[in-house]
Amino acid sequence: MDRRRRHGVTAGIALALVTGSGCGGRAPAERPAGAAGSDASGGRTVAFAADPALVAALEDALAFAARQTEATLRATEQAEAAAGGARLYPSHTIEDGSWLLKPVDSWTSGMFPGVLWQLYAHTGQRSWREAALAWTGPLEVMAASPIDHDQGFRFCLTFGNGFAMSTDADDPGAAFRARALEILTQAAEALDTHRFNQGGVPVGALRSEDDYPRGSHYPVFVDSIMNLCLPLLAWTLEGRPAAGPARRWYEHAVEQAATILAQNVRADGSTYHIVEHNDGAGGLPADGRVLRKISAQGFAPESTWSRGQAWAIYGFAVVYRYTQADPAVAPARFREAAMAAADYFTRRLPALDEGDAWNHAAGDFVPPSDFDAARGEPDGPFSTHAPGRRTRTRRDSSAAAIAAAGMLELAPLAGSEARAQGYFRTAESILRALVTYRGPDGRLAYLALAEGSIHRGILVEGAVALDLPLPNGSTIYGDYYFLDAATRYLRLTKARR
Repeated sequence: MDRRRRHGVTAGIALALVTGSGCGGRAPAERPAGAAGSDASGGRTVAFAADPALVAALEDALAFAARQTEATLRATEQAEAAAGGARLYPSHTIEDGSWLLKPVDSWTSGMFPGVLWQLYAHTGQRSWREAALAWTGPLEVMAASPIDHDQGFRFCLTFGNGFAMSTDADDPGAAFRARALEILTQAAEALDTHRFNQGGVPVGALRSEDDYPRGSHYPVFVDSIMNLCLPLLAWTLEGRPAAGPARRWYEHAVEQAATILAQNVRADGSTYHIVEHNDGAGGLPADGRVLRKISAQGFAPESTWSRGQAWAIYGFAVVYRYTQADPAVAPARFREAAMAAADYFTRRLPALDEGDAWNHAAGDFVPPSDFDAARGEPDGPFSTHAPGRRTRTRRDSSAAAIAAAGMLELAPLAGSEARAQGYFRTAESILRALVTYRGPDGRLAYLALAEGSIHRGILVEGAVALDLPLPNGSTIYGDYYFLDAATRYLRLTKARR
């Protein structure tokens, strides 16, 4: 099919699926932004009612986000000029509150352009689109170079967002959309070719990293579930073919989702961070079987790292959205996985988990960075029996933001009114905590708007990892997914102040 014609045929589908899957910021074309969400189990609709006080708080937070992002643009451009002009991307804030800037090959490089696209979608201001394009373009060099599994973060949040958020009015002649289509399909092909069953090892998944954790054997991170947006989106943009390279991207994405479900998800809905596999190195066979399960950013192998849990909520909901019309792949299992992960996340939140005396706090819906660090590592086949620390665990606002966005993705797909409202209300409680919860000192705990805050992001109290000696400041992924969640909430409830 002629590429220009294919663009016209798939644009509406892409807008629906990109935005529905967390890759964009506008509501689906065939389901306009409003108070009703389509229930994929049978065409029913679920109405979600807004909390007016939360709507006001979110609108204020989004205005603050715009001011912070304008300042970040200025500071980053100054740093780039001082460093010789190469494009740099915010990652997380450091001790003095400024952003640590990284090059385009960082796993977080798609997040800041994604923030810019989100602000463009929310405000309609052309200056945000221009900035988004300026920070999106340099990622093109990574399309053919999948140095890790994080190509979904790099390309769905940039070219995927841009494709979904472009119209004939702001992209006359569809020049950007045509280029975005080329980049997304190129990136999907390279990711699949170079990292799925890498080296012929039959794992049924992308190799997440080549040597992280150092010395690991074919690691598959729970985070990988989020990066499946790239092959699934690219397959959709190609017209959902039943054969050929694009069909291979789809089939491998489904296979990887099934692998993560079988290996990274426990029976109670909690998740392992990393699963290693026999890969032929160090005297191991190359049969792809599970070697061990570990955590690199949480407390212990059998503990649950809260950001990984949040990735599972969101990622499985995305996979279900893309596969729901294909009974051959048993899509309901992916929805069930998303709901099990969401249920586990919810019952372990500080406001609700009275069994965790060190972290329980009324009104606080922002999780500890690991759900088990205070109480101790649970029993399990890979347990090291790590004793609990018996103290408050540092929070992770990024995990909260990701989970809220994921639950708002999941709610319209949940299959019943009760489940839909439950996930919606939990997301609402998380958002309310992010923008209004105050700590013992009376200051806002999670919004950088707090008096005296030095951090240049939107949220604070984001944990890169449980024990990484960094301040609990801003993370660019926390900021991106906060904007995702906040704008989703306003769209789902048809609420604007």
